[in-house]
Amino acid sequence: MGPVGRVQAMGAIGRAERVVRGGPLTGKTIPVTTPDHVLMNLEFVSGGLGQLLASFGTASTLAPWLELHFTDATISFPGDQYDKDAPASLYVDDESALGLDGWAHGIRPPPPPEARPVVETGIAHFVACLRGEEKPVLTAEHARHVLDVILKAYESIRDGRAYDTETTF
Repeated sequence: MGPVGRVQAMGAIGRAERVVRGGPLTGKTIPVTTPDHVLMNLEFVSGGLGQLLASFGTASTLAPWLELHFTDATISFPGDQYDKDAPASLYVDDESALGLDGWAHGIRPPPPPEARPVVETGIAHFVACLRGEEKPVLTAEHARHVLDVILKAYESIRDGRAYDTETTF
């Protein structure tokens, strides 16, 4: 989708207190002092639009972790975002005489060229970059842009305005 050009967000504290579930404070109750339920509207420089729901304030969801809408198709990724073998669902809007409209569920991507777990793949890429064999997929410019988007979202939560980003990649 490319860089984000404009951000608008709303956020709230869904739970005033939370019980810590891991680490040295396990079992302790702590106050929540920053929005734990955030909705972001993103306008990409390319003209595309995106919506992001980031929440620690909900118990769970059956919503897909990612869904992309195109002019004549939608692809939806249900299940666990960390499951590299999770199937996807594809909807095609077919205006042809064949009329092949509808959803196809259980679509699985072809196996990756290297059968490594996600973390291993990242480590292998990092080592290859250190050796000069590959260029980084993500750059400092990407990270700076993500930070810009996040900071603009917090500003928008505070005052309700939309904000243009100041960075790109």
